[in-house]
Amino acid sequence: MAEERGHLRQVQPYPEDSSLEAPVAQMTQRDYIIRELVDTERKYVQDLENLHDLKKALLDRAIIPGDVAYKIFLNLHNILDFQRRFLIRVETTNSMPQSTQQWGAPFVMNEEEFDIYTPFIANQRKAAQTANLVFDKILAAEHPVACDFNTLDGFLLKPMQRLVKYPLLLKVCRSCFSLASACVLIWIRTS
Repeated sequence: MAEERGHLRQVQPYPEDSSLEAPVAQMTQRDYIIRELVDTERKYVQDLENLHDLKKALLDRAIIPGDVAYKIFLNLHNILDFQRRFLIRVETTNSMPQSTQQWGAPFVMNEEEFDIYTPFIANQRKAAQTANLVFDKILAAEHPVACDFNTLDGFLLKPMQRLVKYPLLLKVCRSCFSLASACVLIWIRTS
């Protein structure tokens, strides 16, 4: 609801430069998947920033005690810091020529860093319960992420949802790349 009302930070759309003089080639399935990966990564980081902004507002205004905020948000700051750096790697990979992009590389290079999610996900149920117990106080922050409990709970679930989406996106990317390679081989053999 907060997103519909325009209260949350919004994702910047994937840049499309219509001023190019050359005709724009039709997007391939690979292009759509890469766009999905990059755009959803940007959106995810913005969602984490919105959640972190709520935590900061709650603590700055002393609406809930620090130990309660810790029970709800645990290591959110560390996750946000990691995801910002990871987004830079995703953006860097996306800015490379298509022939040199290696989309698995950011994931492989950061395999151990993804362990930062373990405590947050293990604590998710307790975080939601704690947030529910003090939600009347959280509402006092008048923050868009806390417009109702379901919205807040949805934001607390986003890290787990994002982690399970990565393998799906990579699997689709891999199948597109394999299909493209197979098409090139068939074309070479028939030429």
